[in-house]
Amino acid sequence: MHIEAGLNVGLTRDEVTEILMQMAVYAGFPAALNGLFAAKEVFAAKASIAD
Repeated sequence: MHIEAGLNVGLTRDEVTEILMQMAVYAGFPAALNGLFAAKEVFAAKASIAD
């Protein structure tokens, strides 16, 4: 939900990915990796809607 909301208010895919990679320092690599997988799903869903 937060990734999609970020995209809706103007964040780019690169910015979302960078935020999640920076998160690894604070939340740990497994949490960041889960976030990246969730972002990948959101990006794919947004791309299919745009087509």
